[in-house]
Amino acid sequence: MWLFLLACLHRSVTPDAALTRENCAQGDTKACRNQAILLQQGERSDPQAALVLLEQQCKAGDVRACGMSLLLLRQGNSQKSLPENPQMEAALMEKACDGGYAWVCLELGERAWKTDPERAREAARRACDLSPNGYHCGLARGDWSWELPPQPELPAEFATRLKEGGLSFQLPPQFAPVPIQENPDLSYHYAIVHQSGNLELRFSVMPLAPLLEDYKACKKPDCVMVHPDKIGETMLLATWMNLSAQPGQGPTPSPFPDVAVRLEFNADWGKVTGFPPRSTFAAGWPVAALVGLHRDGQADVVVVALMKDMSAAEELWPAAFHALRFVEPVGLGEVEE
Repeated sequence: MWLFLLACLHRSVTPDAALTRENCAQGDTKACRNQAILLQQGERSDPQAALVLLEQQCKAGDVRACGMSLLLLRQGNSQKSLPENPQMEAALMEKACDGGYAWVCLELGERAWKTDPERAREAARRACDLSPNGYHCGLARGDWSWELPPQPELPAEFATRLKEGGLSFQLPPQFAPVPIQENPDLSYHYAIVHQSGNLELRFSVMPLAPLLEDYKACKKPDCVMVHPDKIGETMLLATWMNLSAQPGQGPTPSPFPDVAVRLEFNADWGKVTGFPPRSTFAAGWPVAALVGLHRDGQADVVVVALMKDMSAAEELWPAAFHALRFVEPVGLGEVEE
């Protein structure tokens, strides 16, 4: 999913519950997925019934339902609304991997590499087949393993922002921290560079708790404030305009697939675009990519990848693509149109 993706914006809709159940009973797979989403919403939510329905759809060959089942099971385990079921989770991971979720294949490999290296390499081979690149295929060949390097002590401000935003950070193999470069275009809080010098990643984290407090306090008639969960996409667009050497030209940030971004980052949404960066932000870097991630009530994240050429995106970036993730599993999101 790390490749630049083009997709239509996902719009929130509220289907008729009775019609959704009827369409599901008639074999409409999308209606069944929507019914599962409705079942785990509201005061009378029934996550167990939603999970049973999604698992049935998964067994019937609906790959999206396999990914959604995994999301729901993990969120239910985290919130204690569903009992832990390692066997079900393992079976759903296998089906999701078979169905095209490369990240889940890598999760299978990561779980196995210490005790069963060959099984781990097989999982990486499956990921390599789904998204061929140097990192996935290097794991499959055994060029390197899942073992992380020694983790550095993070700067206090960055560590605080991670904690307040419900995020975790892991330094990936073959990367090292680099100093922050003062610039007029984007305030960021941490950066790492690949040992080849061909890829640098810059991370900016904005916890939403302070803004949510301001929003709750905004009760007077003359107080107008947009909900903090609704500003991330606008801020991402503004960041793209600020950083690009050709503002407004090229593709605007495009959404990642909904289930994939939830599985991979525990985020409610994510977007990505590529552009030539301003020299004031990234002198000597001809290629840049911008990733935005959002989790309701927690944080907005911006990751800027600076590259010497596009081969860095294909061969180096995947190893660090998931260095920063939200910690707690996220739910199923909105219903499909």
